[in-house]
Amino acid sequence: MVGELTIVIPAKNEVAMLPRLLESLCKQDYVGMAKTRVLVADAGSTDGTVEVALGFRDRLAVEVVPGGLPSVGRNAGAKLATTKYVLFLDADVELPEPTLLRRALWRMERRGLHLATTNIACRQGSFFDDLLYAGNNLMQRVGRLRSRLLRGCLCCLTARFLGAGWVQ
Repeated sequence: MVGELTIVIPAKNEVAMLPRLLESLCKQDYVGMAKTRVLVADAGSTDGTVEVALGFRDRLAVEVVPGGLPSVGRNAGAKLATTKYVLFLDADVELPEPTLLRRALWRMERRGLHLATTNIACRQGSFFDDLLYAGNNLMQRVGRLRSRLLRGCLCCLTARFLGAGWVQ
């Protein structure tokens, strides 16, 4: 699956959080990670976000593209994707498991999925944060029983994303 993934990260003034996400991407064991385009769709950051993102070019195929918050940035990045899969990540998240991308892409391919999502958690949150995220994860699962649309989309097939009219 080398060269089948583009990652889109909308960002504005994320100098404190973006490095954590990019570091977690560097640790992924996905065989195509070195060639995976990581598009940081910047919405006019003034805090050094762009410089931090470009500082990872020695380990990731990072590009900074004009963006907006957050749907505008996602759409801007998705329009540039030429790969089968597009992964949308917020700039303030990190992938805690180094096998996550490999396993997600493998499952999408194996099951013929058009969309995939994952459970979310807050590493440094309070009891109430944990409760909120657990509720969200539960609603994701319950929602699958009633609708084929997944909320909080993590990864999707590019052709389906573009064909559905989500990018205009």
